[in-house]
Amino acid sequence: MHLELENDWLSVQELLSHTAQILGLVCREVGVALAPKLYDGRLERVELIPVARRKVLLVLTLASGMVRSIVAELDADIPKDRLDSASWFLNERLSGCSLREIRGQLDERLEDAPQSRRKIVQLFIQYSEYLFDFEENEKTHIGGTTYIVSQPEFVTDYTKLSSLLQFLEHKRTVAHWLSERHHDNRIAVTIGSENGQREVTSCSVVTSTYRIGDMTGVIGVIGPTRMPYARLMSVVGYTARYLNTKFA
Repeated sequence: MHLELENDWLSVQELLSHTAQILGLVCREVGVALAPKLYDGRLERVELIPVARRKVLLVLTLASGMVRSIVAELDADIPKDRLDSASWFLNERLSGCSLREIRGQLDERLEDAPQSRRKIVQLFIQYSEYLFDFEENEKTHIGGTTYIVSQPEFVTDYTKLSSLLQFLEHKRTVAHWLSERHHDNRIAVTIGSENGQREVTSCSVVTSTYRIGDMTGVIGVIGPTRMPYARLMSVVGYTARYLNTKFA
């Protein structure tokens, strides 16, 4: 079994990592970039492509243009016309749905597959655990932690600094926290206890969303409450608009 995300998604992660570093450098604060949740992406099409004897490439293409693929091994060769017929059935039942919906309702949506397509559909269901496992690709990128260390507010209070740095090390927690922030199509600024996380109550946070197709990610900066808000809002807003253009 071979599973991969095509290079376009890998380049997205590289760009977001670079974005977090640049935000940290330009703002002299901690820069953060949260990758979009692929589960929120909508499926455009499914393809079943024979690649070798007893091997089929299962391909998911999202509306955003992202592609997910896996090579499945078969017990016997299956004619291309039967693969095409099964692809048509899968697209008829799944196309246009979010990956979250598909994963939660897959058996129900495909339970009445015609006998002639059932073996291939069962193969798709069998490999769906791997096809729809996107958790490792929903990453949080962090840059500029060295700048926060030199901020006067943290130089004189090691406890606050240690608490913040430990929080930033738990990227899954940071990802959940960022994804819960409310933006309403504008830049979000929260200060102190408004951040809703004990480890960042001594900080201010400036974030904005960006889009890749129908999926939304978050970028921003974290720093002491004494920060040049207007300038940082401008930088974060500009960066979000740049990413929107880059991913359009």
